[in-house]
Amino acid sequence: DIKRLGFSDVHFRDIFIEFSRYMLACGATLAYGGDFRKGGFTEELMDLKATYKGNANKIVNYLGWPIHAEMDSKLSQKELLKFKKVADFKKSEIPDGVDNKILRNKFLPPIKTKLDNMLIWARSMSKMRHELLAANNDAQIMLGGRMVNYSSKYPGLVEEAYEIMKAGKPLYLIGAFGGATKAIIDAVSGERPEALTEEGQYKLWAQWEEDTRKLNAAKAEADLQQAPVEIEQAIEEIKQAEAEMSAAKGHEESYNAKQKKKQAEKNKADAEEKLAKAKSFNPQARLQNYKGLVEHFNQHAPPSEERINYSQLTDFFNEKGIAGLNNHLSEDDNRRLFQTPHVAEMIALVLKGLAEIKSSRVIS
Repeated sequence: DIKRLGFSDVHFRDIFIEFSRYMLACGATLAYGGDFRKGGFTEELMDLKATYKGNANKIVNYLGWPIHAEMDSKLSQKELLKFKKVADFKKSEIPDGVDNKILRNKFLPPIKTKLDNMLIWARSMSKMRHELLAANNDAQIMLGGRMVNYSSKYPGLVEEAYEIMKAGKPLYLIGAFGGATKAIIDAVSGERPEALTEEGQYKLWAQWEEDTRKLNAAKAEADLQQAPVEIEQAIEEIKQAEAEMSAAKGHEESYNAKQKKKQAEKNKADAEEKLAKAKSFNPQARLQNYKGLVEHFNQHAPPSEERINYSQLTDFFNEKGIAGLNNHLSEDDNRRLFQTPHVAEMIALVLKGLAEIKSSRVIS
């Protein structure tokens, strides 16, 4: 909802960093459930923590399976050591009962149309949120959150809010960026948001699929035009580099020419891959199957695990209400937090609630 509400990714990133800065400056330990995708928040948190060297607290990174299997295999020892200097990694393992043919030390891709894969992912994310996040966090701050294209039972933040509130932990909901947090706000305010119904979710996923299909089709069409040009350009660059290699009179000139050729060959391979993908693009290919996941999960998950049931989920939020956020803010303060677009006010309200919690614990 960011762009629809007049914000951008820059606003979202700024508020994330600003909140983190205040929490670290106050001596908090920041717990974050994230992976190591390029451009993600995890590395930013690590870099930010490095600036608070006098603070004994660390970043805690929650990793569900198979995300930590991917991390262990993809990150170098140097990268792992760098992260471990500023973060504690807490891992939840693969859920009980998963077929032993699934390799525990190998990443399992969350392919949305492979229902068995998605069942394992959904169970794994629920296990991490229940056993690590809700059990260990003293409080939770939420803003934004996607409502489609996730790899869990419910939208990620919705499930986190459910687990945190079941555990009786304080929850702070910042509504300015919409998304999953806004749906939770509506539900604890007594509403029954369409986005938290099965039919509403199916509509959102269908719209996401249609929008994504259009974007992919436009990209494929552009790549069909551009990739051959890039290939020809790379071929010319390879020829030029080879000529420079032949004419080189010293080690440095020879080295530079070889590097140019190496980069040109990579550019050619990338352009060829781009062209091959564009040619094989199938506009009718299915991108997701959330309805299938719901049915598959409810049929095949172990009896001990809760089924996907949006009606019961919304009932829970309705019954808990604003008081069930347990965050030591008044109803008026919470409603202001639900609405304010001002970063300083968001932070002030959250710090107010946390200070009240800390004070009450000292007194008791």
